[in-house]
Amino acid sequence: MTQAPSKTLIAITTFNHCEVTRLCLETLTGIPQDVKVFDDCSTDGTRTVCQEYEVQFVSNTRPQGLTSLWNLAFSEFVDSGYQNLVITNNDVLFPEGAVDQLEHDLELHPYLGILTRKDDSPMAGHHAVEHVTGLSKDEVNQPNKLQEVQEQLVMLDLPPVSIEWVYGFCFGLSRKVLPYAYSHNALVDPRLINTGQEDYLSRRIPSKMLCRRVFAYHFKGVTCGPMPTSWSKDSRDDLHCYHQTRVSLRLRMRFLRNKWVQHLRYHLRKIRQKLKRALHSLS
Repeated sequence: MTQAPSKTLIAITTFNHCEVTRLCLETLTGIPQDVKVFDDCSTDGTRTVCQEYEVQFVSNTRPQGLTSLWNLAFSEFVDSGYQNLVITNNDVLFPEGAVDQLEHDLELHPYLGILTRKDDSPMAGHHAVEHVTGLSKDEVNQPNKLQEVQEQLVMLDLPPVSIEWVYGFCFGLSRKVLPYAYSHNALVDPRLINTGQEDYLSRRIPSKMLCRRVFAYHFKGVTCGPMPTSWSKDSRDDLHCYHQTRVSLRLRMRFLRNKWVQHLRYHLRKIRQKLKRALHSLS
């Protein structure tokens, strides 16, 4: 095992949309942490963009989906001796100082989510920076103001808080999560393909925290399309649409089953929360 020059690996997952990857890499230029792109067989200029920014480009040999990229990044994190791993979509912009702060908080908390602008998904509502800072939607929805939002968080200096679910658009891990990984070289179950990773990790890792000192601007829906409506199949799990490649009926049924289980767990969690509130009000 070789000693990594940086203690933190920033792993950007990509499938096409090289123009968005360029924006992401631009915000990470010059940081002391190692930045690498993990790609799922892009057919556009993603590799060329990485060469322009002198960023290492690691690609699947065949289309396998987002989970395989998380696992590729995790394997690199483990084998290269990094202390921290930050996995992020390529449709994310980072203000100056955000990665340094996340790296600092990972020293105490092994699994951290970060703040972003409000998401339409009810499961990701606690990641909304508006709830923490009091800033308006117009203020946080402008990518050219992401540095102002980050500076506001620095002034507030709020410690991380416990959460039940970590939004997977961007999150940090330390080596303390290794016992909870799927295997030595896989962070999550490879059968999840493109969705369900967040639920998988949130179930397995007991300590889940929200870093309230870090903000990143997430474009949302650029790399994967809109999230599914309740009880619908997420088309991102259909590699036939996602990569124009054949997927067996058996795999399609597995994807559909996993998505139904994911929604069922979410609604059961909401029902338990409502029952707890009702019992608390009666006591």
